[in-house]
Amino acid sequence: MRDSGEIEQNCSKLILMWCIEKNFNELGVVQSKTIGVDVALNRRGSSGIVMMNFNGNYMTFLELDRKYEESKVKRDWRPPSGGAFRV
Repeated sequence: MRDSGEIEQNCSKLILMWCIEKNFNELGVVQSKTIGVDVALNRRGSSGIVMMNFNGNYMTFLELDRKYEESKVKRDWRPPSGGAFRV
């Protein structure tokens, strides 16, 4: 990221989100997603990682009771061809 040091210097909160897993219904359609939320920088409070369930049909986030554990298996991940990312 270009100028990422300047972004970090000027922001008071930095929140990162990523998809951990997709939850499918009986028809094979994505019903909800498990999302990781990392409060990486919070100048006036605490930081940490929380797992949430995201339901796109209702645009709702629900906090999960389980803790985030980083996968111990390293995957050979490559971005999809065409240069566009899909969520």
